[in-house]
Amino acid sequence: MQQSFPTFLKQATVLYFALLAGQILVLIVLYFAIPRSYTMQGDWLVLLPLLIALPIIGWALSRQRMSTARNAADLAAKANTWRMACIMRWAMTEGATLMGLVLFFFSNGHIALLAVAGVNIIYFTFLRPSRDKFVRDLDLTTTEVLNLDDPNFSITVPTSPYA
Repeated sequence: MQQSFPTFLKQATVLYFALLAGQILVLIVLYFAIPRSYTMQGDWLVLLPLLIALPIIGWALSRQRMSTARNAADLAAKANTWRMACIMRWAMTEGATLMGLVLFFFSNGHIALLAVAGVNIIYFTFLRPSRDKFVRDLDLTTTEVLNLDDPNFSITVPTSPYA
């Protein structure tokens, strides 16, 4: 399937905002549904390092993918690898957030778990895809940047085998 760069970026942005909205909705529902507690019942805090490590792991994996994308042969391959790297990073961050919120629910409202989930959501807001991030992450050449603005330029997006 062929699509222009603005359409490609719009799809990534829609996915990003859907993931962000899901995290915020779960946070709001659980915040108002569960009374908060400052005492721990159970050993839930042992999972706190995992909640902190998941976004860091996502960042490291996405950086590794970005370095692969920089060496890709054409701009379409770079764009598709960039999108995969972004989705991987968003998924790891969202997973940590949702895990923290679920643990908040099961720990009878321990505020530390809610705080880590909140910090992960704040971090997630800085991951919004943009044209500038695309250019910066991939270290695009001037010719490649000009191709992004060309209305005749299109990115070949792999189709799903299930479509």
